Parts: sequence; C-alpha cells; structure tokens
Amino acid sequence: MRGGRGYERIVGRGEAMFPVDYDYNDVFRTAQGVIDHTSLLKTIEVRWNLPPLTARDKAAPDIGDVLSTPRTDDPLAGVVIPPPAIAHPNSSQPSRIDKLHAQKVEALPLRNEKGAYASHTPPDLTSGDAISDYIQTRTAAWTQHLQRLRARKTSGAKNVAVKPTRARKKSARTRKKAAAKRKKRR
Repeated sequence: MRGGRGYERIVGRGEAMFPVDYDYNDVFRTAQGVIDHTSLLKTIEVRWNLPPLTARDKAAPDIGDVLSTPRTDDPLAGVVIPPPAIAHPNSSQPSRIDKLHAQKVEALPLRNEKGAYASHTPPDLTSGDAISDYIQTRTAAWTQHLQRLRARKTSGAKNVAVKPTRARKKSARTRKKAAAKRKKRR
C-alpha cells in the first residue's frame, strides 16, 4: 500500500499509436508483437545502449524495425515561399508589445553613463527601429552585468564594504533638551 491506496491491482493497458509521415494506408507492425507506450522507451534504450528504467520497459517490444526506414526524399524540394503582397502597414511604428518590453528593460537596475544606479532616461522611442535597438542594447548590458556578478561570486571576490555613515553630531540645544528630559525622569 502506498499513500493509503492499493497500487498493486492490475490495470488494463491500451495499445500505442505512433504517427509517421508515410501514406495513410500504410500500417506497420512490429515483428515482436503488440506495442504499448513503453515500447518507445525500449527503442530509445536499444538505439542508444541505455539500461532499462523499469522491468516493464525491459519486457516491452522494440519498435525500431518500424522506425528504421528513413525518408529519402526532400519534402520541401521545389517549394517556393511567396513574398508578402504588401508591407506591414505599421512597420515604422512600435507595437504595444515592443513598448511594454521597452518599459520592462528600462526598469533594469543598470549603471548609467556616470557609473551610478540613478534613474534611467530612455532615448526617443517613437520608431520601431529605435525601440528595437534600445531593447537589444539594454538587454546586452544587463546580460554583461549578470555575467560580471556571476564571475565575482565564482572567483570568491567579496563585495566592497560600504563605509558606515557617521551619526550626525547633535546640536547643543538638542543635547540640553535630552539632558533635561533625563533629569525629569529621575
């Protein structure tokens, strides 16, 4: 019993169908008997010399004799892809998806030209080409940033310690008020 249910009962198995790119009138039968879904596992194990995963796929028939006839013709020979009749009507205008992508890329925490993580102002993104270039450039910068971070982590380099900020010196007036409050409490 596993998990409160009896899995030891016998369950009926259905035959497997494997679609191939032959004529629909062709029916291929294996020489070894009825195939089921574990026959595909058995075929992979036989072709790549792998050990069986379970006793069920070890006992399953191999379907390699059905799959061993490779296609010899080129199905795309002589096919000419027609060019579009008209250009895309708004190819110069960025799509809504491009605009959303640019907004997400804009939010990436990257350093600006001065080396600070200040807010980033994107360039003019009114054309499809400009937005595409912006997305590509910013994504490439983000990828380089991630590579540098991974390199630091794997090399064992520690992050540069940030100097703690000094507490502000309290004014004489504030010090006098604090001393007066302490006297009252006593």
